[in-house]
Order: sequence, then structure tokens, then C-alpha cells
Amino acid sequence: MKLPTFESVYEQAQSLIIEAQFRQGKLSANEAEWLEGFFRNVRSRMLNLYDLARLGASRIYDRKEMSLYWQEQGEYFSAPLGLLQRLESKRMMSGVPEQPTLKEAIQTINEIVEACRGAYQLHA
Repeated sequence: MKLPTFESVYEQAQSLIIEAQFRQGKLSANEAEWLEGFFRNVRSRMLNLYDLARLGASRIYDRKEMSLYWQEQGEYFSAPLGLLQRLESKRMMSGVPEQPTLKEAIQTINEIVEACRGAYQLHA
């Protein structure tokens, strides 16, 4: 299953954080609201995609195929996790206040990646 990406919107979030660095880490109310919405959306989207991945797995009966499937899913979910972790590092370096929705998204996607790895190891 080819899953959609969100790099272009991620770049907008990154730009907001970088720009805030020049304002001593201050985000406007609109920027902060946009970032919160983005992080909530990412978290929700990743949960929905993980549900689809599990549904896809329910149709696979070959152990090797199942192993490869979960390996691919883990790799897919690792990409947005890495992007969000880099964004969190930039946020901290820029002095932008903590974004709880960003931490929640990172935690959720990390749990999804671990679940994919566990399923891969179970079937490998």
C-alpha cells in the first residue's frame, strides 16, 4: 500500500518555526493555532493510516509476505516520525514554546513505528 506524504505542509510548519526564531521564539496567535492544527492533523492522519495498514495486513496469509509488509509500513511511518523529531529540535533551538500537540504526534507515531517493528519481528 502506497501511503500519502505530507512534506509540503511540513515545510510550512518548519518555516513558521524558523521565522519565529527571528522574533525571539514568538509565534503569532494565528501561527500557533495553525501549528497546533497541523500537529493534530498529522497525529490523526497517522492513526488512520495505521488502521488502514492493519486492515491490509488482515488480508495477508503468507508469513514472509506479512513480514515484508510490516517492514515497509515501519519504514513509511519512520519518515514522518523523523521529520517531526527534526521539527521538535528546531523548535527547541529557535526558542519557540513547547508544542504539546507536536509531542503527542511524535509519541503516537513512535508507538506506531514500534508496533510495526513488533509485527515485523513476529513474522520474520
